[in-house]
Amino acid sequence: MSLTLLTKEQIIGRQSLSFFHEFGIKAAITDYAIALGGYVSDADYINEDQNSLANRTGYYWTETRLKQDKRKVVYYNGSLNYLSGVTRDVGIRVVLPYSIVAQNATDMVKINNNVMELEAGYYPNKVATKTKKEELEELKKELKEAMIVKKYTIDSRNYNDYKKEFRPQELMEIELEGGSRYTETVIKPRFGKKEIQLSDGNSYQVGETAWFERCPIRWYGDSRKKVAITKDIIMAGIPFGYFDMHYYLNTYLMKEMEINTENVVPVKKKRGKN
Repeated sequence: MSLTLLTKEQIIGRQSLSFFHEFGIKAAITDYAIALGGYVSDADYINEDQNSLANRTGYYWTETRLKQDKRKVVYYNGSLNYLSGVTRDVGIRVVLPYSIVAQNATDMVKINNNVMELEAGYYPNKVATKTKKEELEELKKELKEAMIVKKYTIDSRNYNDYKKEFRPQELMEIELEGGSRYTETVIKPRFGKKEIQLSDGNSYQVGETAWFERCPIRWYGDSRKKVAITKDIIMAGIPFGYFDMHYYLNTYLMKEMEINTENVVPVKKKRGKN
């Protein structure tokens, strides 16, 4: 089983997925994805709760390729447009078969006959509080190998490295007493901005380090068409241009999301009309 991205046909038209009819195609972008250089809108939200910075939207890639190496991209405002494949501030929502996500699910809520909201797998998401950051910084000074539980892979390039290939960089994750886990990264620049605001309401300078909590990944599942997609834009900074996006998705991200693809029971196709 492999990670993929959405096609244009899955987003709009007769073959579009059920959860888009329910929730629309805009997606919130996580703090972690913003820190990696992902674009975040200051005026567009996934719902009417505009007081929640966690509801701000961003761009995300699709599989659909156009001429001159342009790609269809879902914009922060919910429109389907295009950008150059070398752009690095576009985020990622990944797609898996519904059966895999359902069998990894730690929580599942039925929205309607076809749409499920699930939690399955884990990935860095929310920025740590300043109090927690101080605790983590102290721990880092006397860090022991036993505290490093895993590593995440990002692209070390910046947004303006347009003609440069993916260059992997590993970020360590440490586990605290009680089981919470945090990953440290440096805030990346985005088109000359000197600072970004994250969901805690605080501003972070480019080049500043911040810590991000490992959280369950939220998914929308279409049980009828057997497809699931991450509810949020979970990471950013990976371009299509000069690089095989699918290599990144399946060499690094699939493993790092902690989704088990072994011993998955295929969902049987029901007789009759779909």
